[in-house]
Amino acid sequence: MLVVAQHLHGSTGAVGAAVVRGATDPAIGDGVDVVYLPAVEVDAAEVEGADAVVLVTTERFGTVAGLTKDFLERIWAPCRTSPRGSPFALVV
Repeated sequence: MLVVAQHLHGSTGAVGAAVVRGATDPAIGDGVDVVYLPAVEVDAAEVEGADAVVLVTTERFGTVAGLTKDFLERIWAPCRTSPRGSPFALVV
């Protein structure tokens, strides 16, 4: 599972860390492999290679944060033709 956060610190980082803790909780069973990265470091290949993606961002004036928009714009073209879908969650 790929967890992409606007930032790995502050309140966004705390929420992202909570997602990671939940996904890696031993009560889940066999466990989940989690990669937790800031949006500026993630490329389309990492998104396409993930079994699931969780995007953690803030909302500013009715839209997602600038770094999140940058991430989505960078991966859009390469990922839109990907033949398979993946589970996706958005945490705002």
